[in-house]
Amino acid sequence: MILFYVLQNSGPRYKLTRHNAGAIVFREIIKSASIREVENLSEAEVFTIEYETLNGKIAFPNGFMNSAGHPAKLLLDYFKIPLSQLCVVHDDMDIPIGKTKLKFDGGSGGHKGLESVIKQLNDNKFWKLRIGISKNEIKENRPQWLLENFSSQELEMLLDSSKTILKHFAYLLRGEFQKAQSYLNATAL
Repeated sequence: MILFYVLQNSGPRYKLTRHNAGAIVFREIIKSASIREVENLSEAEVFTIEYETLNGKIAFPNGFMNSAGHPAKLLLDYFKIPLSQLCVVHDDMDIPIGKTKLKFDGGSGGHKGLESVIKQLNDNKFWKLRIGISKNEIKENRPQWLLENFSSQELEMLLDSSKTILKHFAYLLRGEFQKAQSYLNATAL
């Protein structure tokens, strides 16, 4: 079973911030799936979902993004999910808003939440679903910009990501990541 581990800062203050783009998109995706179970664990809120007869788990860690690694490790152990079945979902400033990219392996690209996951797992051999949040503008104060809410226009553009992912979600749930990658990355151009 695939575990989508969605990086976020939890709490109402951060609900619609740019840094929570993955959580915004995946909460929208959950609306299109059948929820089989919701587990409120100390580390995360975990949804077991069914989509087109396929099952998966979507986890939203509690706490702050920069310490997301510890809950990721605990959840993989708790659900006995191999690293090959992990897909970490996170915001990415290098991708235009409304676009997505799926990649395997590689570093954190400066994303502190992803860096925390890689450090805790002592490995980077897992899938990363990158949710675009930028219009390729230069951000003078990036940390502050990441913690600002999306404008209504940006939010509408961001939700295009959920539509794109849903078109290829069955591939992701089946673990056919390369096939999903060919479609998701083509739309990021």
